[in-house]
Amino acid sequence: MRKKILVLFILILSVVSFSQITDNLGSFSDEETKRIETKMEEISKNSELDLYINTYKAGENTQLKVLEKSVIIDMVKVDNEHLNVKLSFSQDIDISSYQEELENVLGNLGNLITEGENEKYTLELLNSLEDIFKRMGEDKEIQKEKFSKSGNLNGVFLFLVFLGIGVFVGKNKKVREFFSKIIKNR
Repeated sequence: MRKKILVLFILILSVVSFSQITDNLGSFSDEETKRIETKMEEISKNSELDLYINTYKAGENTQLKVLEKSVIIDMVKVDNEHLNVKLSFSQDIDISSYQEELENVLGNLGNLITEGENEKYTLELLNSLEDIFKRMGEDKEIQKEKFSKSGNLNGVFLFLVFLGIGVFVGKNKKVREFFSKIIKNR
């Protein structure tokens, strides 16, 4: 009995862990889903971000809890012809520098989704997101490098200040006597 429960638990865990597309509208065929998931896995591997795609009708409550390092693409069917696309990012992803670019990407791809080319739209969106995530990673590395260099310069500056104080104290007899009196009185 325990083995059956363990197998069921592992099966449920694997479905939950790897379920990246929740297609409640049936917007994608099985082959399209596989191609999109392959692209999502590639992006996740390169950017260390988790990607999720949800399709559902307007008014359905399909709130997915946004975890750390997560991007959620919601495709909401408003009426028989239109899908609205919404991007959600977890709080640990700073997209402020890329907000306008993301809006442009969604706007430029809008004609694909109205024509019913959901797979093409989704893959183009994922390609654009991949490019943005790559640049975000590069910007982050540049910031780390700048911080590291400034930290090194601060350390050198402090060392030179203390060296200068030491030389000043060592050469000035009155200062040296003053410090020696302080040390003796302890």
